[in-house]
Amino acid sequence: MFYSTKKSAQNDQSQIFRSRSPFSDRLLGQPANTQMGNEAMIPSDPARNKKEKSIAENILVVILLVVLMGSFVEVFFKQEQEVTDGGFYSMKSTFTSKIMMVHAQWFIDTKPSSVKIKQSQDQQISYSSIPVNHYGWVDVTDKTLRCEKIWQFVMDMPLVFMKKSIVAIQINKASTAGHGSCRYQLSSSQFFDYDSASGRVE
Repeated sequence: MFYSTKKSAQNDQSQIFRSRSPFSDRLLGQPANTQMGNEAMIPSDPARNKKEKSIAENILVVILLVVLMGSFVEVFFKQEQEVTDGGFYSMKSTFTSKIMMVHAQWFIDTKPSSVKIKQSQDQQISYSSIPVNHYGWVDVTDKTLRCEKIWQFVMDMPLVFMKKSIVAIQINKASTAGHGSCRYQLSSSQFFDYDSASGRVE
């Protein structure tokens, strides 16, 4: 009789274990049956992951190109400005040298109203007559386009530098005894002044 009761209790306990839920398994510290959960999970799509990775890589490449182009433009304009400054300074030096050469020849020729300067071009020698004022500096009496004419006599070239126009500006000063100064300026603000009363180039 006792044996029969014990066997019945064991059967009841087996029935309890068979009918327990995943929640009760977790409470008892045992792993739940996750078969249903695994079946409900959506499998990853390799093609979608590859597409998203490709888009991210393209965005990164575009950002890098923009940064590199910005750096290149900055360096380019900086170098261009340095070349312009150096070239215009060299032109100023040439202008100054020719002014001084004409002034020296004026003294040698006993202070005439114009100075003849020898020029050599295409293996041919010619002489150009350059007008000077009573101080011996290059100047013209015609006030119309005066600074442009002075430039032509001194430089013998158009008012152009590196495909950029040079603006000739007449500057009237009380201290120049009516002669006035000429400013030769680029659009990028570089300039130098020539004072025909003193011969100073600055």
